[in-house]
Amino acid sequence: MTVTVKLEAEKKRSLEKFLATLMVQEGIKVTLQEALGLMVDYSLENRNDFARRLKSLPPLEEDTAWKMLEEPDDWGVSDSSEKHDPGPGPAESRIRQPQPSEASRSKVLNQRVRVFDKPKHRVSS
Repeated sequence: MTVTVKLEAEKKRSLEKFLATLMVQEGIKVTLQEALGLMVDYSLENRNDFARRLKSLPPLEEDTAWKMLEEPDDWGVSDSSEKHDPGPGPAESRIRQPQPSEASRSKVLNQRVRVFDKPKHRVSS
């Protein structure tokens, strides 16, 4: 089974150039999919080195796209989003469901246990 992975265009070009030089210089021909699969395997085999490289990346929270998602612009256009997600209302308007007492919970549990303890049918041997 294969999945789609997004890759920066520059990194894809670099990888394709690397694979082309491998084919010309070493006579090794592999597909982009095979190369990426081997890279994943290599990264898993060299977990500590890979983790060290990952730690050197900037945190996701500093990514411009991530910041835009956290603080979307208000364009001043009214829409129906508030109708679909009004958010929490005042405490007085919230409907609270009564919580069962500890005694009623244990009574219900005991009834359920008794139902499962009784055999419905006898099996004749």
